Formats: sequence, C-alpha cells, structure tokens
Amino acid sequence: MSAITLPDLPKVKPLGSRFRFFLLILIFLCLTAIWANVLTYNIAIVCMPSNSTHHADPNHRIFTNGQKTLAVVFVSIGTIVATGPVIYLVNRYGTRTILAVLGVLSSVCTFLLPLTIKHSIAAFYVLRFIQGIALACNMPVVGYFTERWTYYKQKGLTVSVLVTYLQLAPAFTNPVSGALCGASGWESIFYFHGGLSLGLFTLYIIFFRNNPEKHPFVGRTESGKIARGKAPGPKPAVPYLAIVKTMSIWAVWVAGIGNFIVLEMLFLYTPTYLSKVLGFGVSSTGITSAIVPIAQGTVKVIAGTVSDKIHIPEGIKVRIFNTVGFTGAFIVLLVISFSGIRNGTVCLVLLGVTGAFIGLNTGGFFRASHVLSKQYTSFVTGMISVCFSIAMLILPFFVDGVTENNTRGEWEIVFVGTGAVMFISNIFFVIFVRGEPCWWTETSATDQVAPAFGDAEKTQEKPAATH
Repeated sequence: MSAITLPDLPKVKPLGSRFRFFLLILIFLCLTAIWANVLTYNIAIVCMPSNSTHHADPNHRIFTNGQKTLAVVFVSIGTIVATGPVIYLVNRYGTRTILAVLGVLSSVCTFLLPLTIKHSIAAFYVLRFIQGIALACNMPVVGYFTERWTYYKQKGLTVSVLVTYLQLAPAFTNPVSGALCGASGWESIFYFHGGLSLGLFTLYIIFFRNNPEKHPFVGRTESGKIARGKAPGPKPAVPYLAIVKTMSIWAVWVAGIGNFIVLEMLFLYTPTYLSKVLGFGVSSTGITSAIVPIAQGTVKVIAGTVSDKIHIPEGIKVRIFNTVGFTGAFIVLLVISFSGIRNGTVCLVLLGVTGAFIGLNTGGFFRASHVLSKQYTSFVTGMISVCFSIAMLILPFFVDGVTENNTRGEWEIVFVGTGAVMFISNIFFVIFVRGEPCWWTETSATDQVAPAFGDAEKTQEKPAATH
C-alpha cells in the first residue's frame, strides 16, 4: 500500500506578518522583569522601618552601610562571573532555554529575599548573586534577538526598544513598590515582582523560538523579510581575539562604563537621595523617582527611531548622539551641584533632564556596537553587561563611602564625580570609534549581506595594529 502524503498545512499567523513585534514586546518585558527584580531591594530598603521603630523586633534586619554596599556588589559579581559563560551558551544554543532558566531563577530568588533578609544575611547575599547571574543574560539577549529576529532597516528601533528595559524597570518598580510598601509592607514588594516576572517567563517559554523560520506563527513573508541582510548558512565561529583587539570596540565598551556609572547612580540611589536629602516621603519617593527613567526611556526610543532616519555617515552620527547625550548630562549634573538650588522639585526636574540626555545613547555607543559587529553583535553587546557590572561594582563603594551622612555637599561630590567619568569616557569614544563594520565581520557570503545600518556599507580594512 502506498503511503498517503498530506499537503503542507499553512502556518497559523495570528498577527499576520507582524509577529516579531509581539516577541519584541515580550522580550522587552522579560528583560525589564529581571532588572526590576534586582531593583526591588533599593526601594524596599527605603521602606523598611528604622532602628528607632523596630529595635526590638528579632525578625527585622537593620542594614549597615557595609551590608547595603555588599547587597549591590554581589549582584555585580554575579553578572561579571556569568557574562562569559552566558555569551557562550547564547551563541551556541540560542536564548530560548537560557533566558527561560535564568528568568525563572530570578523570579524564585525575588520570592525568597524577604525570608533571607529576616533570617540569614549570607543566604541573602547568595540570592543577590544569583540575581546578578540572571542579569548577565540581558545584553546578550538584546544582541541575539536583534540579529535573529529583526529586519535590518529596523535594527535601530529594535535596539532602542530593548535597551529601554533599563528605564522601564525603575519607572515601574519605584512607584508600584512605594504603593505596595504603604499598603502591605516591604515584603509585598518582593512577592509582587517575583510573581509578575514568573508569569512573563511562562509566556516567553510558550511563544518564543530561536529561529523565525521554525516558528509556527511566522509566515513566509515575515521570515523572508527578517532574513534580508543576513548571511545564509551556519553562523561562523565568533572571532573573540580579533574583537577584543579592536580599538573601536573598546570605544563602545569604555563609553558603556561611563554611561552606566551615571545611569546606575540615578537608578539605584535616586530613592535614597529623594528620601534622605530632599525629604520626600516613601510613597512619593517611589513616584518621583520614576521621573528620571521615564524621561530617559522616552528619549531613548525617539533617538533610536531618529537615528534610523538620519542619512549621514554612521561615524559622524554615533559621535554626535553620544557627545550631545553625555556632555548634556554632565552639564546638568554640574548645575545641580554648583548652582545652589535647594528646591526639591527643581532638583528632581534637573535629574529628569539628566536622564533624558543619557537617553540619546541609543544613537551613540549602543548603535555603534551593532554597526561595528554585525553578526557578532551578541558578543559585543554581551560584554556591555560587563561594563554594566563594573560600574555596579565600583559605584556602591564610592557612593556609600562619600554619602555617610547624606548631606547635600556629599551628594554634590557624587554628581560631579560620576558625571566626570561619563564625560571622559565620551572623549575616548569620539577618538576611537569608527562608522564601518570591522574587518572580522567579513564572511564568504559578504556579497549577499546587506548593511546592518543605513550608511555602514564599507568594511574597516584589517590593520596591522587593529584600531
């Protein structure tokens, strides 16, 4: 009896040829959840009762300045330790399993934090370390999704949306946590975020696939559009040594450190500054501290879209965006420090303006990372996680060491110091960044690969001493 051959059934396409945008939003929310789980501690510590109100409660822990510093440091150590292995695993196996496992781990750790805060500081540090490991996957996922799932003319928009998880997390977590604290106590902050992130990663496990062409909800039209501008066939091995010897890549990473020094100062310590220095209450601290990330996130998405539309050489474009963003933010921090302004509302608005300027970085070093590295974006952006972690490792020692009494003068030192690091990093970026893909992005299929971004059609020549 001859076998009966059934015709191929058409793929189910619930969103037509736009399913990639659903996944973009889902990935964005998952990355936001991982970062938000880390940030829960920073608003909870403001919400926790002070020594004077709970000195006799055996289940209440009073964090010393040293313990507060270590709570942040262990996250950064976890991210630094995990970044290399995570990049390798993402490049080899894709992000579906890696992000799912780490996202669930982050959720469970967040659930358990209140228990460890009350009973075991050592266990608390272990959970913070694991949260840092989970955080290490965020930037590699940005690079992987952008390379695998994005139409090449929309890469700027995709990057700007995905990296805005850095802003959405505090913009959501701070006001929600402030409200939860007032209504149900500081423990509810961790329970709410752990449950919400677990729900998001359940959706991720259900809907995400590593390859568009294998997704049941992606039709031929959409998968063909995504494939444009990409080399066919198996992905070549990542040229790690060549990448780390390239000065234009180091320009991106150095700018990343400068960016995150100020960014993390604003996101991690704004609740403390608003509460201890400007005198805002816990509930209002949560709401007002969201102003900075909202301003930055809005500008970031706009900058990413605009940078796709401006038709000037990429080298000039990324230098302009980065310089305006970094220099503008530094100037505003100087104004806060030296103008003598004492009005809390004015200071808050100026911090929002600082964040807005930093939002231009999607057209700066973030864009440059994709222009330069093309098919190896997941490694280059993954190493930006190390920059993020280095900033997080250094910053607590500086801020907690300087702001022992939380006076205005101490915080002015913090603003000037972090702003100066960012300004100097931009000088390095402007000198060494390039606007063309690096020579190691060339493949045997170079002729078939469209440029990743508008003007980046040429390729940097292989130099004797790679620049």
